[in-house]
This record gives sequence, C-alpha cells and structure tokens, in this order.
Amino acid sequence: MSLSSISVPSQIRVGDLLAALSHALDMTEGQPVGHCVRCCWIGTAIGREIGLSEGQLRELYYTILLKDLGCSSNAARICQLYLTNDIDFKRDFKQLDGSLPKVLRFVLGHTGMKSGLAERFRAIVLGGIAYDDGLEDKADRNAISAAYRADDPASIKSPVAKAYRRFAESMPNDLKALAALIDAERKPFDPARLAAVRLPVLIVVGANDNAIGDPQPLATMIPGAQLEMLEGRDHLTAPADPRFKEVVQEFLSAAPL
Repeated sequence: MSLSSISVPSQIRVGDLLAALSHALDMTEGQPVGHCVRCCWIGTAIGREIGLSEGQLRELYYTILLKDLGCSSNAARICQLYLTNDIDFKRDFKQLDGSLPKVLRFVLGHTGMKSGLAERFRAIVLGGIAYDDGLEDKADRNAISAAYRADDPASIKSPVAKAYRRFAESMPNDLKALAALIDAERKPFDPARLAAVRLPVLIVVGANDNAIGDPQPLATMIPGAQLEMLEGRDHLTAPADPRFKEVVQEFLSAAPL
C-alpha cells in the first residue's frame, strides 16, 4: 500500500490525537495496552467522588492521559546515559521486590549492556576494608558465624562477634545468609591484580577499627588510592559518621566523568 492511497481525514479530533499519544506512551513505558486509559477512568471516577465540575473532570482526563509524557522523555535520556534500553528497563523494574541483592543484580544486568563491567564505573569507594580484613583466622570466622545463628544474643561470648551481630541487627539483614557468607570458602587473592586498577579509589575506615587489619597496605597496592581515617570511629560507627558522607561526596565530585 502506498502513502498516496491512504485516506487522511481533513480534521483530526483532539481526543483521537491524545489517545494515539497515550497508546504510544504505554508502549514506551513498557505498560500493557490501555494502561493510560484505565488510569483516566480511575482518575475521573475519583474526581466525581470528590465533586469536581465537568470542566475540571475534562481537564483531569487529559492530564492523566498524558501523565507519563515528561517521565518517558526523561527516562529515555537517563537510560541512554546508563547504556540501557529504557523500555526493557522499566518493564523488568516492575518485577523487583525492593531487596538489595535483587536490585544490585537488576542494575548490573540492565545497564552498560554494550560495555564491560569496568567501563560502567568511574570511581570506587571502599568502606571499612583492608587487604587483611581481620577474618583470616578461622576461629574468628566461626565465632561470628555462630553469633549470627545464635537464638539468644546474650549467649555470644566473643566481643567482636557480639559487635558484628549487633551491627547486623541494626538493619533488616538476613542473619543466616550473613552466616553463610562467613562460612564460605575464602580463596587466596593475588595482590598483583590490584596494581591493574585504573579507576580512582577511595578507602574510608575508622581510625579505631580493630575488626580489620591495617588499611595502608591496601591503599599502597592500588595505584593512586586515597585513604581517609575517621578519628574516633571504629568498624561499626564509621559509616554513620557525617564525615564519611562528606569525604565520599568530595571524592566522587572530583572523579572524572
């Protein structure tokens, strides 16, 4: 069929034009067909319940019909920056339940699809970490694992293990999952691989952190790494210190785009 054979009406109703645009928005937002129209029906029903006039209902209808117009445009540009397809990104995002592990897997699986993992980042921030993280001793790991699994925190004898348990319970963590991580086999890491890091790296630790080893060797192994020690803070209190956020923000602001 040629374009010349298509019948074009002399006039196009505003309602038909907006309906076509709303259908296009449903497609770009990854929504099922008719999503915008259903939103209009719900919105106008609520409008009638709260006593809006006919003129107000009409304005509400068209506003809802194109409610996602700005969001769709912004989302497309943002997704372009993160090297992802905005339609697939928004469609699959609706399946997340909000848990941190699933969110991280989603982000890594849906961004930078045409780039390697290293190309997706411009800087690295490491908090409360050292090359010797203080958990090389099997006895210490066993104590912490047992602390995570303990039914009664009062039964925990090790001060370090008790501190790990207290910190874990300060957030909605899965204690059994944390215990499994502690129990997992620890493979030797070749420090020479750290010399290959080419991104800006910031290491932030509490000056009183006795849960890890000396962070200076790790900073020395990574070319150009910056080490910040927060005075008066330990492994558990450093992340909540306002200075932690300040040094991270300053570091990221200076990182090259």
